[in-house]
Amino acid sequence: FEQIGPSHLPVVRETASRCVGLLARAAGHLVVAVKLYAARLEKVRASEHQREFAPYQRATCVLPFGWAEGEGGASATLDYLRALSAAMGRIERRVLRTEVCSSLDKQLRRLLARTEGSAWFAFEARGGKPLAEFWALFGAIHAHVLRWARKARHAPFCFDLAASMLCLGDPPFFVKQRKEVLGALVARIKKEGVGGRAMQRLLRCLRELPHPLLAAEPA
Repeated sequence: FEQIGPSHLPVVRETASRCVGLLARAAGHLVVAVKLYAARLEKVRASEHQREFAPYQRATCVLPFGWAEGEGGASATLDYLRALSAAMGRIERRVLRTEVCSSLDKQLRRLLARTEGSAWFAFEARGGKPLAEFWALFGAIHAHVLRWARKARHAPFCFDLAASMLCLGDPPFFVKQRKEVLGALVARIKKEGVGGRAMQRLLRCLRELPHPLLAAEPA
């Protein structure tokens, strides 16, 4: 885990990340990996610490998060999201914000895949406090990302994630957030023109929106 850090060569960091990801697939080891991640993230305060933490955040993409019952599945996944959400309020550096948005985009797409046999459906069917906590964390993370997007240089990658989350969320979340997210993308298109990144993101968002969300109406 320590060799994921920025003091090591890129090839060493990549190999270490893969090793941690493989080890985390063993019973009980994902919990250990998340604890190591959360403990290091808790110490991230100063600007230089945020830059140094970026490789650790990137490495979370190889962790086998999921919705299986027990501490090695849904519990560890919620622990990770809880730790990240709690830290996002103090993350200011662009390099770390970029890694957070990029990794979350990949992770949430996997976690919320609504394909046949998806573990998400079983987790959703179990309901209860874990499901409620997930949607609360999902909303809190989205709020942080929208706050980050107020800084012009951070807006492009922030709205990439915000738009993905709009497509992945449940109907109440979509109804609540669609005006702000889609409106912000349209505003950026007016500034950038139709050939810019915002236009591509809006088109992708419209392609990815599930039919149930398109039919969602305000409560």
